[in-house]
Amino acid sequence: MSQEQNPPYKGNILVVDDNLPNLRLLVEILSEQGYKVRPAPNGPLALMSVQSTLPDLILLDIMMPEMDGYEVCSRLKASPLTKDIPVIFISALNEVFDKVKAFAVGGVDYITNPFQLEEVLARVENQLSICRLSKQLTEENARLQKEIRVRQQTELRLRLMTERLQHLLTSSPAVIFSCKPKPDYQMTFISKNVQSILGYKARDFIENPKFWHSQVHPEDISRIWEEWSQLFVNGQHFREYRFKHGDGTYRWLYEQLRLVKDASGYPIEIVGYSVDISERQAALAERKQAESALRESEERFRTMADTAPVMIWMSGKDTLCTFLNQAWLDFTGRTLEQEMGIGWVSGMHPDDLDEYLSTYLSAFNARQKFSMEYRLMRADKEYRWILVTGIPRFTPLGSFDGYIGSCVDITEHKLAETTLRQALEAAEVANNAKSQFLASMSHELRTPLNIILGFTQVMHRNGALSDEQREYLSLIMQSGEHLLELIDDILEMSKIEAGRITLNNSHFDLYCLLDNLQEMFQLKATSKGLQLIFERAKDVPQYVQTDEGKLRQVLINLVGNAVKFTEFGSVALRVFLEVGEDEGVEGENTFSTSSTSCTLHFEVSDTGPGILQEDLNLIFDAFTQGNIGHKSQPGTGLGLPISRKFVQLMGGDITVYSTPGKGAAFRFGIPLQIPQTPDIKTPPLTARVVELAPNQRKYRILVVDDEWTHRLLLVKILTAVGFQVREAENGEAAVSLWSSWEPHLIFMDMQMPVMDGLEATQQIRSHLKGQATVIIALTAYAFVSNRAMVLSAGCDDFMSKPFREDILFEKIAHHLGVRYVYKQQEEPISIQLEEKIEKLIPSALAMMPAEWQQKLYWAAASCHDQEVLHLIEQMPEQYATLKIALADLVDNFRLDLILQLTSAVVSNPAH
Repeated sequence: MSQEQNPPYKGNILVVDDNLPNLRLLVEILSEQGYKVRPAPNGPLALMSVQSTLPDLILLDIMMPEMDGYEVCSRLKASPLTKDIPVIFISALNEVFDKVKAFAVGGVDYITNPFQLEEVLARVENQLSICRLSKQLTEENARLQKEIRVRQQTELRLRLMTERLQHLLTSSPAVIFSCKPKPDYQMTFISKNVQSILGYKARDFIENPKFWHSQVHPEDISRIWEEWSQLFVNGQHFREYRFKHGDGTYRWLYEQLRLVKDASGYPIEIVGYSVDISERQAALAERKQAESALRESEERFRTMADTAPVMIWMSGKDTLCTFLNQAWLDFTGRTLEQEMGIGWVSGMHPDDLDEYLSTYLSAFNARQKFSMEYRLMRADKEYRWILVTGIPRFTPLGSFDGYIGSCVDITEHKLAETTLRQALEAAEVANNAKSQFLASMSHELRTPLNIILGFTQVMHRNGALSDEQREYLSLIMQSGEHLLELIDDILEMSKIEAGRITLNNSHFDLYCLLDNLQEMFQLKATSKGLQLIFERAKDVPQYVQTDEGKLRQVLINLVGNAVKFTEFGSVALRVFLEVGEDEGVEGENTFSTSSTSCTLHFEVSDTGPGILQEDLNLIFDAFTQGNIGHKSQPGTGLGLPISRKFVQLMGGDITVYSTPGKGAAFRFGIPLQIPQTPDIKTPPLTARVVELAPNQRKYRILVVDDEWTHRLLLVKILTAVGFQVREAENGEAAVSLWSSWEPHLIFMDMQMPVMDGLEATQQIRSHLKGQATVIIALTAYAFVSNRAMVLSAGCDDFMSKPFREDILFEKIAHHLGVRYVYKQQEEPISIQLEEKIEKLIPSALAMMPAEWQQKLYWAAASCHDQEVLHLIEQMPEQYATLKIALADLVDNFRLDLILQLTSAVVSNPAH
């Protein structure tokens, strides 16, 4: 058969048969019919052939060696790759069982051998047709399934798009609509959200062609109709107008329109949307209003700035100057263009530029206020001192926006400051000179007082003195101590003015202090016929903590003044307590936390002449007395100023209340502490040192002073009780004598010729054995600074001149451990005088003639002190004690008691 006569390819068939004649016959027949045939003589080879190329159909013999047709078919059907290949069994087995088994293992047909060729071809073609149809059906089914899936996805997308569109139409802030192009522009569609946006239902617009027009604001409707034409020209148009909301208010709408045309260009529909822009319009109106207000504010600011008497400036966020007012331009004489940015810096003094830039930039970076002084050139080329102040500016949102500030010409102020500084320096020099003068005067006044009071104490030791002589010594002692108090008052006031007074807080017995004060003034009050009242509330504590010395001084001044100025009636001191929680406030009068804070109130009242209203503000001035005080009693006028300063230092103040003719009351309260465990030292009993106690070593004391009288005084006092004493007249002699004699203690005057006490002390201290010598400084200087100076030079202690002998002996005992033999001190002179005054009764003058007594009465009534003293001198000498007592009344301004003594003679002339 030629090549041209071969039939077309019809399929790939695998023939499996161990009978070779049958195998060749089938291959030949099928090949002639156009099939591509592969032979396989056994089962394993057939399986291998299938793995290499899949056939479209298999003709399979059953009875074969190694592997029969059933097993081959079973293996083919077990594989996913070959399970769909149709298998036709060809076998000589003609039993039903064999056929059933063939179909059971997967065969699609069964041909009995011997076979007819036509039957084989028909069955093969039938199975291949079935396969082709099945494949086509599968492919078509797959295509249909794919189309179904695509349609389902398309429908899902369409549904989602529809839902999204519906959601957008419902929730969109825009109303979507369409309408006819003409003639009345009737609505054909409007989204349902129109109800939530404009307050109307969609059908209101659809069913009523004129509904939309009727709701447009009357002022906008004509403009709206005119603008329709622009839509037909441009194809699109937008507009803004007011539309009445369902609630009756007008809302601003923004509307955008687009014209839809057909293929021929004929308008068929108008589509568009509307948005409520009422809030934007309101915001725009507010912004315009704010911009207008801002412009007005800027105009006001510029007007105010240009008319302000000070220079005003502003800088931006880049530190550069952005504004200067007219005052600045007038000051510098330059134009605004010249000064803007950094141009103004050219007028600053070169020496001030670096400091200014450093201060300004530091404050700028920290966004802080700054202030400084610099020199700026004025229009007349003169540099003037300028005080510049700047504060950061911030926007309403809080962002930094630069600085604004002012500049003031302070040249005159600087000149005044310079003048004031020079005046203060001069005042300081004068104050130092005054302090030096006071110190010198203190020294000069205390030096003779030391001799007067010292030798008065020495003379008191003389047991041969008569009572009258002792009385005279007491008067000398009293006068000297009074003069010393005046000096101390002046020095105290000087220290107060210089701010050198400090508090010395301690625990003390307040009851004891008050009792001592009452005892102190009782004699004076009794001698004047006054009732002295000391009252303290029950809750006033016995032990307190404050400055005892200053409190005592204040009370002595106030009670002393009251007694001095009151001629009849009473003087009262009342004390009461105000307790508070201890808040631990720091200050000069704060103490340990183991105490309770309180305020102790004092009131000193009297029934004296009182204080005039115009004098109430004068009595606390130094060296000043009120008119009533000038007329009634002498004094320095320092007591009340010192008292007020002391009270203020302790944390309070003194107030005064007075009615002229009825008396006065001074009140003050001071914060103090009530110690929970008071440590109060009981003052020792007053006793005079008689001699050194026995069984002690011989104490050597060196007295160093350039004044022989001062040396003599100390030598007399110290040798009288048993000390070994030597003296030196200056520091150089003292050092020499100390080196050879080696005293245990040295009393060293500080101000001496040749070598002063400070240098002498330092030379002694420079030696090893000098460390064992006690050195006590003696000086008439009373300032605390002098005390500190001598102690820092190496002195162990300090004593002011004049001194009391009991303090002298106490110092020696403290430093050397000396023991004394004491004699109990006799009663104070004041008590003796009190007893004498109590003994003055009218009968004491009975020995004097009535005429003399009458003269004494009228002299006392006329306040003629000298006449009273002259009459007293006329008394016989045997009444010397009585004469002294009467003279003491005159010295103490107690002429009222003399009147009482002589009043009986005047009231009874027959006497």
